[in-house]
Amino acid sequence: MIWRGRAGESKFTGLRFGKQRAQSQALLKIFVVWNSRSVWAAVTLAPLYGCRKSISSWTQFLRPTAPLKTAHSRCFAHLVSCLAIAFGFSAFPLVLPARSVIQIVVSNPFRLGVLGSGKGSNFVAIANAVAAGRIPAEIALVLSDVEGAGILAHARERKIPAQFIPPGKFRTKLDEDAERAFVAALQSAKVDLIVLAGFMRVLKGDFLRAFEGRIVNIHPSLLPSFPGLEAWKQALDHGVKVTGCTVHFVDAGVDAGPIIGQQTVPVLDNDTPESLHQRIHAAEHELYPHCVAAIARGEISVTGRRVVWKK
Repeated sequence: MIWRGRAGESKFTGLRFGKQRAQSQALLKIFVVWNSRSVWAAVTLAPLYGCRKSISSWTQFLRPTAPLKTAHSRCFAHLVSCLAIAFGFSAFPLVLPARSVIQIVVSNPFRLGVLGSGKGSNFVAIANAVAAGRIPAEIALVLSDVEGAGILAHARERKIPAQFIPPGKFRTKLDEDAERAFVAALQSAKVDLIVLAGFMRVLKGDFLRAFEGRIVNIHPSLLPSFPGLEAWKQALDHGVKVTGCTVHFVDAGVDAGPIIGQQTVPVLDNDTPESLHQRIHAAEHELYPHCVAAIARGEISVTGRRVVWKK
Protein backbone atom coordinates (compact mmCIF):
# COMPACT_ATOMS: atom_id res chain seq x y z
CA MET A 1 0.00 0.00 0.00
CA ILE A 2 1.41 3.34 -1.01
CA TRP A 3 -0.30 5.45 1.65
CA ARG A 4 -0.64 4.63 5.29
CA GLY A 5 -0.48 6.13 8.78
CA ARG A 6 -2.68 7.46 11.53
CA ALA A 7 -4.48 10.71 12.26
CA GLY A 8 -2.17 13.64 12.93
CA GLU A 9 0.65 12.51 10.63
CA SER A 10 1.03 12.06 6.89
CA LYS A 11 3.08 9.18 5.62
CA PHE A 12 3.53 8.72 1.91
CA THR A 13 5.54 6.55 -0.34
CA GLY A 14 7.01 8.72 -3.07
CA LEU A 15 7.30 7.68 -6.70
CA ARG A 16 10.58 7.00 -8.41
CA PHE A 17 10.69 7.02 -12.20
CA GLY A 18 12.02 3.72 -13.46
CA LYS A 19 13.34 4.68 -16.93
CA GLN A 20 16.80 5.88 -17.84
CA ARG A 21 17.72 9.47 -17.04
CA ALA A 22 18.67 10.14 -20.66
CA GLN A 23 15.19 9.20 -21.80
CA SER A 24 13.09 11.16 -19.34
CA GLN A 25 12.67 12.53 -15.84
CA ALA A 26 9.62 13.19 -13.70
CA LEU A 27 8.53 15.93 -11.36
CA LEU A 28 6.21 14.74 -8.61
CA LYS A 29 4.31 17.24 -6.51
CA ILE A 30 2.01 16.20 -3.68
CA PHE A 31 -0.10 18.50 -1.51
CA VAL A 32 -1.63 16.87 1.54
CA VAL A 33 -3.96 18.02 4.31
CA TRP A 34 -4.83 15.25 6.76
CA ASN A 35 -6.97 15.33 9.86
CA SER A 36 -8.79 12.71 11.88
CA ARG A 37 -11.73 12.44 9.45
CA SER A 38 -10.52 13.12 5.94
CA VAL A 39 -7.67 13.44 3.51
CA TRP A 40 -7.22 16.08 0.83
CA ALA A 41 -4.60 15.38 -1.77
CA ALA A 42 -3.58 16.88 -5.09
CA VAL A 43 -1.06 14.86 -7.11
CA THR A 44 0.65 16.45 -10.09
CA LEU A 45 2.91 14.56 -12.47
CA ALA A 46 4.95 16.48 -15.02
CA PRO A 47 7.05 14.49 -17.50
CA LEU A 48 10.25 16.42 -18.11
CA TYR A 49 11.96 15.82 -21.39
CA GLY A 50 15.12 17.77 -20.64
CA CYS A 51 13.14 20.77 -19.33
CA ARG A 52 12.48 21.31 -15.63
CA LYS A 53 9.91 24.04 -16.37
CA SER A 54 7.45 21.78 -18.18
CA ILE A 55 3.80 22.33 -17.32
CA SER A 56 2.12 19.42 -15.60
CA SER A 57 0.36 17.07 -17.98
CA TRP A 58 -2.39 16.10 -15.59
CA THR A 59 -3.69 16.77 -12.11
CA GLN A 60 -5.90 14.44 -10.14
CA PHE A 61 -7.70 15.57 -6.99
CA LEU A 62 -8.74 13.00 -4.43
CA ARG A 63 -10.80 13.41 -1.28
CA PRO A 64 -12.05 10.46 0.73
CA THR A 65 -14.43 11.97 3.27
CA ALA A 66 -15.06 8.93 5.44
CA PRO A 67 -12.97 8.03 8.51
CA LEU A 68 -9.46 6.94 7.62
CA LYS A 69 -9.82 3.21 8.20
CA THR A 70 -12.83 2.81 5.92
CA ALA A 71 -13.04 1.49 2.38
CA HIS A 72 -12.75 5.07 1.07
CA SER A 73 -9.24 5.50 2.47
CA ARG A 74 -8.22 2.07 1.21
CA CYS A 75 -9.53 2.99 -2.25
CA PHE A 76 -7.52 6.21 -2.08
CA ALA A 77 -4.34 4.28 -1.35
CA HIS A 78 -5.13 1.75 -4.05
CA LEU A 79 -5.80 4.46 -6.65
CA VAL A 80 -2.47 6.17 -6.00
CA SER A 81 -0.76 2.78 -6.22
CA CYS A 82 -2.44 2.13 -9.58
CA LEU A 83 -1.36 5.51 -10.88
CA ALA A 84 2.22 4.69 -9.87
CA ILE A 85 2.11 1.36 -11.68
CA ALA A 86 0.45 2.86 -14.76
CA PHE A 87 3.18 5.43 -15.18
CA GLY A 88 6.08 3.02 -14.59
CA PHE A 89 7.18 4.13 -11.15
CA SER A 90 8.82 2.21 -8.32
CA ALA A 91 8.23 3.13 -4.69
CA PHE A 92 10.48 4.75 -2.12
CA PRO A 93 9.33 6.06 1.28
CA LEU A 94 8.86 9.69 2.23
CA VAL A 95 7.21 11.13 5.31
CA LEU A 96 5.51 14.50 5.32
CA PRO A 97 4.33 16.60 8.25
CA ALA A 98 0.61 17.01 8.77
CA ARG A 99 0.43 19.82 6.20
CA SER A 100 3.13 19.58 3.60
CA VAL A 101 4.14 20.49 0.09
CA ILE A 102 6.88 18.40 -1.42
CA GLN A 103 8.42 18.75 -4.86
CA ILE A 104 11.10 16.26 -5.83
CA VAL A 105 12.98 15.69 -9.03
CA VAL A 106 14.21 12.10 -8.98
CA SER A 107 16.83 10.80 -11.37
CA ASN A 108 18.45 7.53 -12.25
CA PRO A 109 21.22 7.08 -11.26
CA PHE A 110 21.00 8.61 -7.80
CA ARG A 111 23.33 11.65 -7.74
CA LEU A 112 25.41 12.76 -4.76
CA GLY A 113 26.89 16.18 -4.06
CA VAL A 114 29.68 16.20 -1.45
CA LEU A 115 30.80 19.22 0.59
CA GLY A 116 34.04 19.21 2.58
CA SER A 117 36.65 21.50 4.09
CA GLY A 118 39.50 19.14 4.96
CA LYS A 119 41.45 16.06 3.96
CA GLY A 120 38.39 14.22 2.69
CA SER A 121 38.80 10.80 4.34
CA ASN A 122 35.03 10.28 4.58
CA PHE A 123 34.68 11.33 0.96
CA VAL A 124 37.28 8.72 0.00
CA ALA A 125 35.34 6.03 1.90
CA ILE A 126 32.13 7.00 0.08
CA ALA A 127 33.84 7.27 -3.32
CA ASN A 128 35.40 3.83 -2.87
CA ALA A 129 32.01 2.38 -1.92
CA VAL A 130 30.44 3.94 -5.03
CA ALA A 131 33.24 2.55 -7.23
CA ALA A 132 32.79 -0.91 -5.69
CA GLY A 133 29.04 -0.86 -6.30
CA ARG A 134 28.14 -0.82 -2.59
CA ILE A 135 26.39 2.55 -3.02
CA PRO A 136 24.01 2.58 -6.02
CA ALA A 137 24.80 6.17 -6.96
CA GLU A 138 27.25 8.45 -8.70
CA ILE A 139 29.13 11.41 -7.22
CA ALA A 140 28.09 14.35 -9.38
CA LEU A 141 30.07 17.15 -7.71
CA VAL A 142 32.47 17.94 -4.87
CA LEU A 143 32.55 21.46 -3.42
CA SER A 144 34.85 23.01 -0.82
CA ASP A 145 35.16 26.33 0.98
CA VAL A 146 38.94 25.79 1.27
CA GLU A 147 40.94 26.24 -1.92
CA GLY A 148 43.68 23.76 -1.04
CA ALA A 149 41.47 21.18 0.67
CA GLY A 150 42.52 17.57 0.27
CA ILE A 151 38.97 16.57 -0.65
CA LEU A 152 39.28 18.50 -3.94
CA ALA A 153 42.50 16.68 -4.82
CA HIS A 154 40.90 13.29 -4.06
CA ALA A 155 37.94 14.16 -6.29
CA ARG A 156 40.13 15.29 -9.19
CA GLU A 157 42.20 12.12 -8.96
CA ARG A 158 38.94 10.21 -9.53
CA LYS A 159 37.86 12.51 -12.43
CA ILE A 160 34.95 13.80 -10.35
CA PRO A 161 34.00 17.48 -10.92
CA ALA A 162 35.45 19.48 -8.04
CA GLN A 163 35.20 23.19 -7.31
CA PHE A 164 36.39 25.71 -4.72
CA ILE A 165 33.84 28.41 -3.86
CA PRO A 166 35.06 31.30 -1.67
CA PRO A 167 33.02 31.25 1.54
CA GLY A 168 32.90 35.01 2.07
CA LYS A 169 33.54 37.19 5.07
CA PHE A 170 32.21 34.99 7.88
CA ARG A 171 34.30 32.45 9.79
CA THR A 172 31.66 29.82 10.60
CA LYS A 173 29.03 30.20 7.88
CA LEU A 174 28.70 31.08 4.20
CA ASP A 175 27.86 34.66 3.29
CA GLU A 176 24.88 35.28 1.01
CA ASP A 177 26.86 35.33 -2.24
CA ALA A 178 28.70 32.13 -1.33
CA GLU A 179 25.47 30.42 -0.29
CA ARG A 180 23.88 31.30 -3.62
CA ALA A 181 26.94 29.98 -5.47
CA PHE A 182 26.87 26.67 -3.57
CA VAL A 183 23.13 26.23 -4.14
CA ALA A 184 23.44 27.08 -7.85
CA ALA A 185 26.31 24.63 -8.37
CA LEU A 186 24.46 21.79 -6.63
CA GLN A 187 21.21 22.48 -8.46
CA SER A 188 23.06 22.64 -11.78
CA ALA A 189 24.57 19.22 -11.00
CA LYS A 190 21.04 17.89 -10.31
CA VAL A 191 22.04 16.23 -7.05
CA ASP A 192 19.53 14.08 -5.15
CA LEU A 193 21.42 14.04 -1.83
CA ILE A 194 24.03 16.35 -0.30
CA VAL A 195 26.65 14.61 1.82
CA LEU A 196 28.63 16.74 4.28
CA ALA A 197 32.10 15.26 4.75
CA GLY A 198 33.96 17.49 7.17
CA PHE A 199 32.32 20.69 5.94
CA MET A 200 33.13 23.28 8.60
CA ARG A 201 30.42 25.83 7.85
CA VAL A 202 26.98 25.95 9.45
CA LEU A 203 24.28 25.79 6.77
CA LYS A 204 21.48 28.31 7.12
CA GLY A 205 18.10 29.41 5.76
CA ASP A 206 18.10 29.50 1.97
CA PHE A 207 20.50 26.58 1.61
CA LEU A 208 18.41 24.37 3.92
CA ARG A 209 15.20 25.40 2.18
CA ALA A 210 16.65 24.62 -1.24
CA PHE A 211 17.54 21.04 -0.19
CA GLU A 212 15.16 20.35 2.68
CA GLY A 213 15.36 16.75 3.84
CA ARG A 214 18.18 15.98 1.40
CA ILE A 215 21.30 16.86 3.44
CA VAL A 216 23.16 14.40 5.66
CA ASN A 217 26.13 14.78 7.98
CA ILE A 218 28.34 12.60 10.14
CA HIS A 219 29.32 13.65 13.66
CA PRO A 220 32.04 12.07 15.85
CA SER A 221 29.90 11.27 18.88
CA LEU A 222 26.74 9.38 19.81
CA LEU A 223 24.29 12.25 19.43
CA PRO A 224 22.59 13.90 21.19
CA SER A 225 25.66 13.66 23.46
CA PHE A 226 28.55 16.02 22.69
CA PRO A 227 27.36 18.11 19.75
CA GLY A 228 29.63 20.78 18.32
CA LEU A 229 33.40 20.91 17.88
CA GLU A 230 35.95 18.34 19.10
CA ALA A 231 33.29 15.89 20.22
CA TRP A 232 35.89 13.14 20.83
CA LYS A 233 37.69 15.43 23.29
CA GLN A 234 34.39 16.29 24.98
CA ALA A 235 33.69 12.57 25.42
CA LEU A 236 37.16 11.88 26.83
CA ASP A 237 36.99 14.84 29.22
CA HIS A 238 33.55 13.76 30.41
CA GLY A 239 34.79 10.27 31.25
CA VAL A 240 32.31 8.24 29.18
CA LYS A 241 33.15 4.59 28.55
CA VAL A 242 31.58 4.44 25.09
CA THR A 243 31.36 7.04 22.35
CA GLY A 244 31.12 6.68 18.57
CA CYS A 245 29.72 8.42 15.51
CA THR A 246 26.31 9.42 14.18
CA VAL A 247 24.93 9.96 10.69
CA HIS A 248 21.98 12.35 10.75
CA PHE A 249 19.83 14.56 8.58
CA VAL A 250 20.71 18.24 8.71
CA ASP A 251 18.25 20.82 9.98
CA ALA A 252 18.56 24.34 11.38
CA GLY A 253 19.98 23.12 14.70
CA VAL A 254 23.58 22.21 15.48
CA ASP A 255 23.97 18.43 15.03
CA ALA A 256 20.28 18.18 15.84
CA GLY A 257 18.57 16.48 12.88
CA PRO A 258 16.92 13.03 12.87
CA ILE A 259 19.43 10.23 13.47
CA ILE A 260 19.92 7.78 10.58
CA GLY A 261 22.56 5.49 12.07
CA GLN A 262 25.13 5.19 14.86
CA GLN A 263 28.21 3.10 15.56
CA THR A 264 29.85 2.72 18.95
CA VAL A 265 33.54 3.07 19.81
CA PRO A 266 34.84 2.10 23.27
CA VAL A 267 36.86 4.66 25.22
CA LEU A 268 40.03 2.99 26.53
CA ASP A 269 41.72 3.87 29.81
CA ASN A 270 44.91 4.90 28.01
CA ASP A 271 43.21 6.86 25.23
CA THR A 272 44.40 10.29 24.19
CA PRO A 273 42.24 12.69 22.16
CA GLU A 274 44.27 11.70 19.09
CA SER A 275 43.97 7.93 19.55
CA LEU A 276 40.24 8.12 20.27
CA HIS A 277 39.65 10.39 17.29
CA GLN A 278 41.49 7.97 15.03
CA ARG A 279 39.30 5.03 16.05
CA ILE A 280 36.15 7.12 15.64
CA HIS A 281 37.33 8.02 12.12
CA ALA A 282 37.65 4.32 11.30
CA ALA A 283 34.07 3.77 12.46
CA GLU A 284 32.88 6.73 10.38
CA HIS A 285 34.37 5.18 7.25
CA GLU A 286 32.18 2.11 7.79
CA LEU A 287 28.98 3.83 8.91
CA TYR A 288 28.72 6.71 6.44
CA PRO A 289 28.80 4.64 3.21
CA HIS A 290 26.32 2.20 4.77
CA CYS A 291 23.82 4.99 5.54
CA VAL A 292 24.25 6.77 2.20
CA ALA A 293 23.68 3.46 0.40
CA ALA A 294 20.46 2.88 2.37
CA ILE A 295 19.17 6.31 1.35
CA ALA A 296 20.10 5.74 -2.29
CA ARG A 297 18.27 2.40 -2.27
CA GLY A 298 15.18 3.91 -0.64
CA GLU A 299 15.51 1.78 2.47
CA ILE A 300 14.66 4.41 5.09
CA SER A 301 11.67 6.55 5.95
CA VAL A 302 11.26 9.35 8.49
CA THR A 303 8.37 9.84 10.91
CA GLY A 304 8.87 12.92 13.06
CA ARG A 305 12.36 12.41 14.54
CA ARG A 306 12.35 8.64 13.95
CA VAL A 307 14.25 7.23 10.99
CA VAL A 308 12.94 3.75 10.20
CA TRP A 309 14.99 1.22 8.23
CA LYS A 310 13.27 -1.39 6.11
CA LYS A 311 13.60 -4.88 7.57
